[in-house]
This record gives sequence, C-alpha cells and structure tokens, in this order.
Amino acid sequence: MCSDGIVRNLGVEENWQAGDQAECLGAEWHDLKGVASSRKCPEAGDVMRVRAAKLMELSCGCSLVMLSFTYFAPSVFSCAGFRKVTPRAEQATRAEAAFIASLKHARIPAPEAA
Repeated sequence: MCSDGIVRNLGVEENWQAGDQAECLGAEWHDLKGVASSRKCPEAGDVMRVRAAKLMELSCGCSLVMLSFTYFAPSVFSCAGFRKVTPRAEQATRAEAAFIASLKHARIPAPEAA
C-alpha cells in the first residue's frame, strides 16, 4: 500500500480492456487535484461499455487503471468506482440457441427476376 493509503496497481488484477462492461458503484467523482467534478458523471447502477482502459502512474509510485466511456468523453474515471460485469455463459448460450431457432423459421424471399 502506498504512503497515502492507495493500493498499488489498483485495477490491474481485473485486466480492464476496451469492450468490457462496467457497473458504477456510486462513487463521488473528483479531478486529480481533489476538486469535485462539475461534469456529467456515471451514477450508481449505470452499466456501460468501456471505451478505453489506461494504466496511470501516480507520483507516489502506485498505478491506477483509468476507464473512459463514449458517453462521458473526454473524462476518465478510476476503476475503483466500478465493478467489472462478466457475462454468464448460460445466458449467451440461451441467446444463441434462440437466435438460431429464429433463423430456422425465417422465410427468405426469392430474388426477383430482372
């Protein structure tokens, strides 16, 4: 842990990447100087797709993963305010099976003669 109480390499273990789903935990957002943000920010329960995840090196020697989202660009947010949402395999399987079933019953019109 850094001298200022921040856990070293926060967010690195989660392996945040563009395309991940993130659920906001309801953090109060501040800029790097500690001033409360006046911009539109994620709220508790918001689930969004991560546009980019970047590792930020802090002056204390710690690193922190910062997340950006299309809706809130150009702002970036600490991953500490989010939970990574992992899709469940059985949900994907059910959706895939339903999609395939719908294709089996779809009628495709014959092309018109020219």
